[in-house]
Amino acid sequence: MKTYWIGRQTNNMDVTISHDSISSLHAELVETDDGRYYLTDCASTNGTFQRKSGQWVRIRQTYVGLTEPILLGAYETTVRDLLSRRRETGPIQKKQQGGSSRYMRNPDTGEPERIGNG
Repeated sequence: MKTYWIGRQTNNMDVTISHDSISSLHAELVETDDGRYYLTDCASTNGTFQRKSGQWVRIRQTYVGLTEPILLGAYETTVRDLLSRRRETGPIQKKQQGGSSRYMRNPDTGEPERIGNG
């Protein structure tokens, strides 16, 4: 199983999207052992959406197809596009310096945690 963090923050995300409607930590994408993709919204400000019956429907978590359109805030993309943008250096596990809030993975649980003061 592989997990990718998606967000606007450049230092700590596996996939960075520089768009005003994307939250610092917007969503998490998990590639399951059987090759499926599970998308979870990480309490983003502008939401994560899946197209169902021609309508955008806000989701908290759902399975999505590789080429299925998804909406992160106002940014339309696909899982295939997100995977093509991923960092090749692997997940960030060290605290970044600076005054703004940052995220890092808890080494015991793998869950995102906010660090910093903003």
